[in-house]
Amino acid sequence: MNIRKNNYNYSGLLDTITDHDPDVLMMVEYADHHDDILASSLRANYPYSNRYSWSMKHIGTIVYSKYPINNL
Repeated sequence: MNIRKNNYNYSGLLDTITDHDPDVLMMVEYADHHDDILASSLRANYPYSNRYSWSMKHIGTIVYSKYPINNL
């Protein structure tokens, strides 16, 4: 999902993820403020993750998974 870097609707994001309950979740335009608020909640169900930032503003892509992530 593209969560948009300026999206501060954290509860809406978590509700959407909970409603769909994917095994693997990939978010683009994931910013530091998303990580500050969402990471602890997401890691409870998605213990595996990998984040890649491509800008000076620490905006990038993150993958959360219920299963180990191999061959990154």
